[in-house]
Amino acid sequence: MSTEVPIIAAVCAALMLPLITLWRQLNASRQLNERLRLLFQFGSDTAFVVRAESAGHFVVTQLNAAASGLLPEIHAGRALSSQHANLLFASSDFMLALQTHLQQTVREAASAEYETTVPGENRAMTCKVRLHPVIESGKVGHVLCLVLNIAPRHQPEQAKSGRWHEFRTLVEQSPDTIARYDRLCHRVYANPAFRRLTGAAAPSITVNEYCGESYRMRLREVLESGVEDAFESSWLSGERKVTSHIRLVPEVDASGTVTGVLSIGRDITALKATEHNLRESKNLLRELNTRREAELRQARKEMAREMHEDYGQRLSMLRMKLAMLNMTFGKPHPELGERIDETMHLLDETIVHMREIVSVIHPSVLNMNVADAIEWLANETLTITGIDFDVRIEEGLATFGEATTSLVYRLVQSALSNVVRHAQASKVSIILSRHGNGCRLEVSDNGRGFDLDRAKKDSMGMVAMEELANMLQGEIVFLSAVGKGTVIEVCFPVWQSAAPPERFLV
Repeated sequence: MSTEVPIIAAVCAALMLPLITLWRQLNASRQLNERLRLLFQFGSDTAFVVRAESAGHFVVTQLNAAASGLLPEIHAGRALSSQHANLLFASSDFMLALQTHLQQTVREAASAEYETTVPGENRAMTCKVRLHPVIESGKVGHVLCLVLNIAPRHQPEQAKSGRWHEFRTLVEQSPDTIARYDRLCHRVYANPAFRRLTGAAAPSITVNEYCGESYRMRLREVLESGVEDAFESSWLSGERKVTSHIRLVPEVDASGTVTGVLSIGRDITALKATEHNLRESKNLLRELNTRREAELRQARKEMAREMHEDYGQRLSMLRMKLAMLNMTFGKPHPELGERIDETMHLLDETIVHMREIVSVIHPSVLNMNVADAIEWLANETLTITGIDFDVRIEEGLATFGEATTSLVYRLVQSALSNVVRHAQASKVSIILSRHGNGCRLEVSDNGRGFDLDRAKKDSMGMVAMEELANMLQGEIVFLSAVGKGTVIEVCFPVWQSAAPPERFLV
């Protein structure tokens, strides 16, 4: 044996005699010499020999090491058909194609070559099969079967390992936290971002160190339901409060069974801090606007009171003196009486205009209740235009505080002003009602409507109404379309039905 191995190596290295050529020599000699036997036995190509029997049966007489690794159930003396149920290829067409081409080779006494697939452990492999007949006594007695170009079995595993390495590299470098949990809610993997954010050093511990029992409960729900979950969670990492947006994605096997959970989290601590600062700034701005509105309301109220009580009384006294002057000197001096009458008429117009100014600055109806204020406003604004209107105030909502009544009044006033100037409507409806735990104000018309997207860019009236709704701590919605009228809806908290918080008042 020791003297034959160098010969075999030299033959293989020089590629002087391919296996097919050597096998064709077998047709003449009908016996394998020692070198050919070693080539057949230890060659890298899969090779086996079958004996052709009657009725299309084929019995395996020899197979080399490569064939025994690929077809472990085939051995000498066993028929291919008897091995079919036990072969690695039982679920493929390999054996059917092999038997079909073996019968063709025996029938035609000619070599055959075809391609087929061989199912591997991880994926199907494409291979070539060559069949070479051995003529014995004028007929085919044996057939040499060669299976070529089969990818080595370890290549899919290598490819899989390479892909996993690339994937793991991406995960390890990801700024998002990534962790995996098994069926027992044990963390079996955590990337560096997860460990940095949570302060978890151990790679496999329970989730108590992360977001507490609520996080564990969500993990269990995903494991049981197989439905993805997403939520925000905050916890203390050292002395720092951390907030993450977390997605829990179920991992399933080929049968659809949930085998674990993949947790993907993004640190939104900075974003939440920005949102908090923005919310605080918005609240501060609302308080400043509300305080400014309260101060302006108080100033208007004082101005209206002063104009009504001081200037109004002065003008009334002036009129009385003119009347007495006319009575004393008007009759003896007709020309003087006419001049006094003209002055009194001008004075009366001045008093009327002053009262209108007082009403605009601070309507006296605001000292009553919101229902009377809205009805008076609608009557004063719409009656002269010929627009029909309907005011409906739910019972029990007429006792708003002064601040709330003023803001609701100004909202309605702004809405009706837009109706008169732009809507070309014939009917307006004003409704104030309860809405859940709060109140709902609706002003609607059947006018020509407008394009909301275009109007929001340059409508100061809409901006003013939004600011008034914001001071009520409410939300305003505009509904409109060209040719379909307009609806303005404001919902505000129920505490506004009494009075705003003290910090909003002067």
